[in-house]
Amino acid sequence: MNSLLRIAVSISMLLCIPGCDRPGTPPSGLKIKIGVIAPNSGPDSVLGKGGVKGINIAMALDPYLENGDEIELIVENDHSDPDKTVSALESLANNHEVSAILLLSGSNSAIEVAKIADRYKTPVLATIATNPEVTSHSKLVSQLVFNNTVQATVAAMFVRDELFVRRVALFSNPQNLYSSHLARVFADKFKAVGGRITDFIELSDEPVNHSKLLERVRTNDPELLYMPTGAGFIVAIAKELNNLDWSPKMMAAEGFLSTVISHYDSDRHLVSGMFTTALYPSDMRLSSYGKRLSKYVDKTDVNIYMSTGMEGYGLLLNAMNRCNTPVDRKCINKNIRSTDNFTGIADKISVGSDGKAHRALFVNRIDGHKIKTVVKVN
Repeated sequence: MNSLLRIAVSISMLLCIPGCDRPGTPPSGLKIKIGVIAPNSGPDSVLGKGGVKGINIAMALDPYLENGDEIELIVENDHSDPDKTVSALESLANNHEVSAILLLSGSNSAIEVAKIADRYKTPVLATIATNPEVTSHSKLVSQLVFNNTVQATVAAMFVRDELFVRRVALFSNPQNLYSSHLARVFADKFKAVGGRITDFIELSDEPVNHSKLLERVRTNDPELLYMPTGAGFIVAIAKELNNLDWSPKMMAAEGFLSTVISHYDSDRHLVSGMFTTALYPSDMRLSSYGKRLSKYVDKTDVNIYMSTGMEGYGLLLNAMNRCNTPVDRKCINKNIRSTDNFTGIADKISVGSDGKAHRALFVNRIDGHKIKTVVKVN
């Protein structure tokens, strides 16, 4: 575990934001540990850094439980490596004896955690993992966001029923569970409603000649390219489409825009007009909780990972506050899985007894440097 970054963050060590909230009862003097597993370095560092920043903002506003116990975070860096995620789980549960864990890594890591979670008897709330398999291995791992089946189904129905598209070329990364599952479900749903997949391109780690690839795809005359892939690949495809003077419609998955903004902002104009499925609307009407948080957030700095970090912390505290003993892991897990209409940043979030989240999903359209909401699906 020496290779993992351990950061113990206590609110007492933070500079309290002016106006930050205080408990209704006097501080008890006790501390309750919450673990955080995040990719704070490596290729997916935007997930971890954004998520941890969101948690810290939410924790600065709500540093105590309702009984006066103070929250302390123990953060482990897993580098988006599932093996290190599992090691972090073991350390947090056994060595630090945390009451619950917020997991900020993606589905590959979350599934590996779920396979062994019962061994450590510690509830885990996955803030961005969307693969349905995340909740199938353990009753201790729950999701904050909608799963891939919902996202891909909405995308397929939107493309067919709202855009009236009949022909789609599909790109997938078979090495990535997020990408491969979205692609598979989209293809099945799209064909079920009369659509046709003109090409199903499986990408590899080998260098790709984007020009030749697109010339081949173009011969089958797709009206739309569905690309639940990495932002780097999509930006490269968008550049080549511009060179080829070809303008098919394009659609990406949740999280795409946040990565473009953080890593490819100078190329954002290339994806203007692209549709994306999204957790949040562009014209978001903030809830009372969202308004409290927004006062201390630079709007230009907000991304999905920061937002889900805020919501994950808030939902977890809500579950802990409903326990007579806030360190009771069994009670915390039960309360997470009986969350009913928790007020998130903009909309209500519920979590069923199966650990799956129920919340609104949006289809947004990138319009230059602005985002426009096209459809909301409850």
